[in-house]
Amino acid sequence: MKECAVIVGASSGLGRALAEHISEKGVDLILIAREARDLHAVANNIKIRYDVNVVTFALDIASLDNIKAKDFVDGCCKKVTIINQVYFTAGMVSERDNTIFSGEVLKTIMETNFSGIALLATYFSEYLQHKKSTLAVISSIAAIRPRSMNIAYSSSKIAMEYFIKGLQHNYEESLINFQIYRVGYMDTQMSFGKKLLFPVASVDKVAACIFKNRCRRKTTFYYPGFWIFIAIIIKLLPWFVYKKLKF
Repeated sequence: MKECAVIVGASSGLGRALAEHISEKGVDLILIAREARDLHAVANNIKIRYDVNVVTFALDIASLDNIKAKDFVDGCCKKVTIINQVYFTAGMVSERDNTIFSGEVLKTIMETNFSGIALLATYFSEYLQHKKSTLAVISSIAAIRPRSMNIAYSSSKIAMEYFIKGLQHNYEESLINFQIYRVGYMDTQMSFGKKLLFPVASVDKVAACIFKNRCRRKTTFYYPGFWIFIAIIIKLLPWFVYKKLKF
């Protein structure tokens, strides 16, 4: 039976790279993003290059409530014979995300990076629980330890990680393989032109890593791998040292 992968946030960046990489392996796709026009461009390119079926859905995950999320997942699952992979690459950052008092920024980022994904992950998990399957989310090295810069973004990522681990605990006896990818800087519009302390990873290489590891029974991955050592150091720094760092 042919496989099918769902990618939420498939119109650009890592989501687009992952869609192209997966379709190259002969896996059918359900692509989800906010803008229908961008999705159609990605889908048409894939259909021309690879012999796979591609279904697209335009969806603003920040606008989801419980009923909309359930109905949407039900609609996705009726479109294909089997879904055995679900990837959440959607997310947003804001240059105004530097204070807990930026209420509207906080609300939008949390709805996009956490609550919308949590709702979809809940109902996709119900569907996947009896199948040998993978549900993966893209987190960030920003979730390693709290800081004043990107405070809403990092909070949304750590909330998402805890939620996915909660789902993993709930479905421990199921066939779902829950995965979290803490990814460093990637060559996307978010990093373009910025002076960064560490090398920027290619989205194509990140996509290849995610697909390669899809069947591994491991929860948390770091990419590139050197970030795991940086994470350990940052976590172990005493507060009087850490509070002086600006990064």
